[in-house]
Amino acid sequence: MMKRHTKIATAIALAASLCMSIPVQAARTEFNFYMDYGKAKIGFDAKKAGGSDFETVYYVRQDFTATSPSGSGRMYYNSCYDGSIVSNTLTLKTDDFAQHFYDYYSGQAKAGRVYQLRANFAVSTGGATYLQTHGFWTP
Repeated sequence: MMKRHTKIATAIALAASLCMSIPVQAARTEFNFYMDYGKAKIGFDAKKAGGSDFETVYYVRQDFTATSPSGSGRMYYNSCYDGSIVSNTLTLKTDDFAQHFYDYYSGQAKAGRVYQLRANFAVSTGGATYLQTHGFWTP
């Protein structure tokens, strides 16, 4: 009888530990925008994490940019919900490949909500009129 209780207790402890060890991770989403100078685009849906991963910031990391004709410029990124901008604007040079983060507007970061990334290539040097940018973002 004692062995049966021990087995049941072990099974319950194992099941509980498995349930508690499932992590909630933020959705790191790949983006790849092709855009004309001065024309913003929105896309690349990602779900905002909750629980211990919840933050009131969004992250963007470019890992590739190319302009045509060659040149450089600045990219402007925002997090959007339902077509509206819900964050402050993150400004990156086209040759900046570090990870950056910026704040949501007050009360706009909600766990479980699906956000989109907005990108705008709006400052150009060297005559660049077209840009491709690739990277990852986390709402």
